[in-house]
Amino acid sequence: MYRSALIALDREDEAGSELMGARCRALAIDGEMAIHLVHVRTPLPRSYLAQMPKNWDLNDQSGAKRWLRDYAAHHEISTSLAGVHAPSGSIAREVVKLARSLEAEVICVTAHRLDLGRLLLGTNTHAIVRDAPCDVIVVRQSRDQKRHRLTGNRAP
Repeated sequence: MYRSALIALDREDEAGSELMGARCRALAIDGEMAIHLVHVRTPLPRSYLAQMPKNWDLNDQSGAKRWLRDYAAHHEISTSLAGVHAPSGSIAREVVKLARSLEAEVICVTAHRLDLGRLLLGTNTHAIVRDAPCDVIVVRQSRDQKRHRLTGNRAP
């Protein structure tokens, strides 16, 4: 169906990353899809950057790319992996910008639980859906997965 996908991941969201891994495997089954993985790094304020070691940003970017390659290997999608990307900046803006430059046919993102703050401020997922130049698949936990997470049991 799609020939290229941009999969947005968050190193800090272990549950969302695991959920997305299962979906990535399903997308990569036919071997015809080029998968790009992206983790958008949060930029540090300039005052902090002045205190950081000289190569801190490059090391942070290298670490994020290494995590993305390990993620692809762990979730058995390495053969479909076309690239890993770790820009720094606004999550929604960087994901949409990368999707345009790669001419991705679909962006995959995970949904997070809504709380009052997210309803008032909006979400990265909402902004990506609104501004994307292509289809967006929003991956959600099933009710069984949510129930197992709340009770501490593993989902089937």
